Amino acid sequence: MALTLRNTLKRIFKNLGAFILGGTAGVIILFIFLLKKYLEGAATAVGMGIIALAPVLVIIYSTTYFVLGGFSGLILYWAYKFWKRKTH
Repeated sequence: MALTLRNTLKRIFKNLGAFILGGTAGVIILFIFLLKKYLEGAATAVGMGIIALAPVLVIIYSTTYFVLGGFSGLILYWAYKFWKRKTH
């Protein structure tokens, strides 16, 4: 398959889509399951200062989980492509 501009952009957008989908899944998992535990644990350790730090912690955790989820999404997408290629 020749690497034309169209095929290159198609590959880039598929990988970018997988990254964004995985990142979104990571942030959803953070908000639904983990954020309450993180904030409660930090509140007991820091005291009342957590009220001021809560938005900062949410941004840091969200960014971290978005990046980790994005890379996980890429790995799963590449594994799916590899598996699909092997079976056909």
